[in-house]
Amino acid sequence: MSSKNKIIIIIVFILVNILSIIYFNIKPTKVIICDKGYMVENNKCINKITIDANNNITCAKEYEVIGNKCIRFEIVNADEFMGCSDGFSAKNNICEKYIEPTKNYVCPSGYSYVDNNVCWKQVILENDIIYEPSGLGDRFLMPKCKTQNAMIGAGNICRKIETAYRIEKTVCIQGALINNKCYVTTNQQLQYSCLDGYELENNECKKTLEGKIYNNYSCQKGYQLDKDKCVKIKEGKVTIKYKCSKGKTLKNKICVR
Repeated sequence: MSSKNKIIIIIVFILVNILSIIYFNIKPTKVIICDKGYMVENNKCINKITIDANNNITCAKEYEVIGNKCIRFEIVNADEFMGCSDGFSAKNNICEKYIEPTKNYVCPSGYSYVDNNVCWKQVILENDIIYEPSGLGDRFLMPKCKTQNAMIGAGNICRKIETAYRIEKTVCIQGALINNKCYVTTNQQLQYSCLDGYELENNECKKTLEGKIYNNYSCQKGYQLDKDKCVKIKEGKVTIKYKCSKGKTLKNKICVR
């Protein structure tokens, strides 16, 4: 056998072995398994706890912290004028308005309310009393009222209870009833007004200005600051398993057919 053929045989043998290793013996896939609540990060089992950082907000001079904002109030005098309150109209130096009347149920004049929409009054019946024999002799007479359902009260005076139902009446809580409307008037009073952007408060005009917020974040012990969050990282147990592709079996950390 020539030297050339020997070399060819050696090369073929080497290639066959390499292909055999590649085909029959393949490295398995390494799988990292973590306990519940942990996740794999950089080949480690990590439990990352994130909470909001404490923020000690500070403001520029003349501003104050109100509701996580830097606020400054600008106060100026309000403009004064004589006028009417909201809802009133000015007419001949007075303020007027019309409002809807209130429906109310009242008893007729002289009656008092009892219950269940019923009113009553007591009527004195003059010269209504008569005297009848009592059956005890002529000297004993019994007083009696001529009017049916009347009763004798103090002083031998006949009285009768009369009832009536309440009636609907239109009334004005304010003002006077004119053409089924309540007409209310009042004198003009000193009024105040502000320019746009200002709000009237205690007869002064106030504008709310917002300034720049300076955030000063900090974390409690054991946490690290990450922008506006505090992060605590706990490392857990790492369990390593090896996995072979379909059709191969793990043997001595090698996947074989």
